Amino acid sequence: MVRNNPNHSSTLNSNGRRISNRHAGNESILSHFNASSSYPAPNHTDTITPFFSITTSNLNGASENENSARIRRSRLHANFNALKEKFDVNCYVDTRLHPKDFRAFKKYNIKGKIIYNNRTKTDSDNNKAGGTFISLSPYISNNYTYNIIPLPDICQGYAQVVFFNPKNASSNRLPFCIMLFYLPTGALSNPRRNAILEAVMHARSDRPNMLTYALGDWNFVEHDIDTSSSRGRHKLSPHDRKVWEAFINQFNLTERHQPGHTYYNIPKQDVSLIRTSRLDRIYTSHSEVDFLVARPIMLLFPLSPIISLIFISLLSVFLMRAALLA
Repeated sequence: MVRNNPNHSSTLNSNGRRISNRHAGNESILSHFNASSSYPAPNHTDTITPFFSITTSNLNGASENENSARIRRSRLHANFNALKEKFDVNCYVDTRLHPKDFRAFKKYNIKGKIIYNNRTKTDSDNNKAGGTFISLSPYISNNYTYNIIPLPDICQGYAQVVFFNPKNASSNRLPFCIMLFYLPTGALSNPRRNAILEAVMHARSDRPNMLTYALGDWNFVEHDIDTSSSRGRHKLSPHDRKVWEAFINQFNLTERHQPGHTYYNIPKQDVSLIRTSRLDRIYTSHSEVDFLVARPIMLLFPLSPIISLIFISLLSVFLMRAALLA
């Protein structure tokens, strides 16, 4: 996830990446993502507990418009194709699709499914950030039905909640939930962010214990160490933290940690004023008992650079490997 500020140049945008593996001593190396990349393949152990590979990425606009930059659009399509071949579920935020665009990227995922959550907007603010969608692999779409949970208007384009139930009741597969977020940021947006989290808590009050993946661009950090900024733009106030902790506790969520920062802002005038934050994170409600069956692996994967090697962006990936095979 990485956004580009129009007033700044960024070392990260939506077409490149760094890799970081929590289970390898938190080392970081530079690499490039491609469809033949070698990494631990997910084991589908969902007959015990739903363990899937799941990713989150900030598109900074899906660029499906024919008038958008052709090179950038082709890179986005190439990245989408590579990811859908590798992972079970791919989540995208800040898509900026038209409210009625329910076709973007579909031709690249014919055998799977795409669940859209486009932001409500007018022609006058087409470039305003927002919008999410979830891309499902054939494995997920063939074995699960999904139910989109209705949310109030304030969540449109910023929060997406989907329940998944096994198609075959005798398969012993268990249901699970994906909650995808692209939350507002900054002091003026904090009340809105809290309202979105509270709306999701209310919408899921009847099934809080379902196995849950909560992920996306949260646009805040939980700990000061996760941002280099001293201004507090991405930090939680005491009231914000109270809302966040209520959210985490209701769904028994734990972050599947990786240390890499995913937001980079470098002022053109003075690169020494660079600001970075770890805004993209993945949380799950797997218990310690669940991890006796499989272990988590968190990665930041590289995607193809859009202009040069210094233009990279980050893709958070959650993988599970069977513990006995790890």
